[in-house]
Amino acid sequence: MSMIFNLNLTYSKKSQSDEQTFVKNREILALQSSETGLLLVDVALGNQRHKTPASFHRDDADWLWDRQIIQALTRSINACRKAGIRIFYVQNSSPRIATEKSEFGAHARRSWNCEIAGLFAESNVDQNEYSHDKLKKNEFPDPLRPEIQDIYIRKHAYSGFFATRLQSALRYHAIRTLICGGIWANGCLLSTSLDAFFRNYKVIWLADATRASEKPLEFKNRKNTNRFLEWFEFQIGYTLTSIQLIKALNI
Repeated sequence: MSMIFNLNLTYSKKSQSDEQTFVKNREILALQSSETGLLLVDVALGNQRHKTPASFHRDDADWLWDRQIIQALTRSINACRKAGIRIFYVQNSSPRIATEKSEFGAHARRSWNCEIAGLFAESNVDQNEYSHDKLKKNEFPDPLRPEIQDIYIRKHAYSGFFATRLQSALRYHAIRTLICGGIWANGCLLSTSLDAFFRNYKVIWLADATRASEKPLEFKNRKNTNRFLEWFEFQIGYTLTSIQLIKALNI
């Protein structure tokens, strides 16, 4: 049964006194649960941990941040399931389509020092269509595993919309608003959100359920993540936290 719920959202706008300054604002948005989807981008974090470029910062604090994101995503997933909000997963995969010959493949070799073909291989997949890897590097943390009623879409580029069935799935389920979380705020989540925005979806980010890549000297203050959150609020949509979502759903 569908219900209406109100979200207290944050967005940014130009200051009237200084166009170079962004000012945070609040807006109450009334949404229909049957027209709202929770979109999770690349939340199978195992492969990220093994294949992250060496220039990214990985230490105990980094691991803790991942745990905080998993907790925020878990809260959001559980709340949306109880409220009857449909959950959509879009996840990196390695289809056997010669991605190593693409510009994406060339970029992976040039900037990431790796081959894109097989990078996101899965353990339980049709080996005629996708690269197989029994090491299960592209696995979901237990609380984030998709359930049978969820929609699971494999992607092979930054955006979850590029050459996938995501738009059809959203259209068939009459979704108009997407609440999004996942990895990375300056990569796949951003690219997917931009494509959603230009397809006329209202896009909301869970601010505590995403992160951007951080340089070592900026990591402690999560400077790049905060920068992309602010940019998103100004250029694309709204943000809220997982706790605010739960309160709005009265779960």
